[in-house]
Amino acid sequence: MKSLIENRFSLLALVLVALLALYGVAAATTPAPKAEPAKGLRRVPVASVTVVCPDPGDTDAAVVTPPGGQDTGTATLVTGDTTVTTLRTPGTLWHEKIPAKSAPLVVAARASMAAGLEASQTRRETSGRHRGLAGVRCAEP
Repeated sequence: MKSLIENRFSLLALVLVALLALYGVAAATTPAPKAEPAKGLRRVPVASVTVVCPDPGDTDAAVVTPPGGQDTGTATLVTGDTTVTTLRTPGTLWHEKIPAKSAPLVVAARASMAAGLEASQTRRETSGRHRGLAGVRCAEP
């Protein structure tokens, strides 16, 4: 056995046999192929979307609904338990100052209003170390 390992060609042969055995075991234990993806994929319109403006107190909130669409749909703006407004016309821009200590502004849109709905809040600070204009896009919860 010692002379077999000392011979460089027989050592190479042993390594090759070990690698072939390893690949043989790997090929024999390969898992079954996964199922094919579903055929007949199709495009469907966005049915609804909800966005939240966190801590909108003392900021200007703005909501833009997408223009066009097959049906009009609605976009409802709610802060806490109070419905601020309901937008029913596509392509509408709504903006209003939200008073301090208000609950988060939740915008829920359905049908054609949902696909391109955008909401944001901005705040202008005129004094102090943090003066300037700050804005943030309202995001999906």
